[in-house]
Amino acid sequence: WRERLIRNWWLGDGFGAARSDWLLMLGQKTTQQTEEFVHLTGAYHSGPLTTIRYVGVAGLALFYTLMGVVLVSAVRCVRQCRGTIFFPLAMFLAVQLLWWPIHFTLIFGAYDESFPQFIFLSALLRLTFRMQEETRAAVVREPATTTAPAGLRPALLTR
Repeated sequence: WRERLIRNWWLGDGFGAARSDWLLMLGQKTTQQTEEFVHLTGAYHSGPLTTIRYVGVAGLALFYTLMGVVLVSAVRCVRQCRGTIFFPLAMFLAVQLLWWPIHFTLIFGAYDESFPQFIFLSALLRLTFRMQEETRAAVVREPATTTAPAGLRPALLTR
């Protein structure tokens, strides 16, 4: 906090580093060079802190909101896919998406790597949900065919 590694807490510093920081980094030949490189690039091994570094507190709040919305969608998708061929896929994606906020917040999170992966898993979940809905609609639309055994005809069709 005291070293002002993050300049804009509300909207973040974006990806990369300032030119002055890089020039300062190139001029130093100390054993702390690796540590300072990590600080300049924002690789703090903390999901919330790296998110604040790149997109600020506003971006962190939006990312956690997105995680919550996707969690609700994952639970809904698993419930609707129960009993269908899509249930294993829905469970596979839901388990990953349910674990994601815990892993991102407490264990090891990096916004620049986690955000694209989370968006991809969310898209796969949405695709699973849509495929299940289309399959269900196709089954409902199929007309029920009544085939009578040979020699038997329904009473309404006989004339």
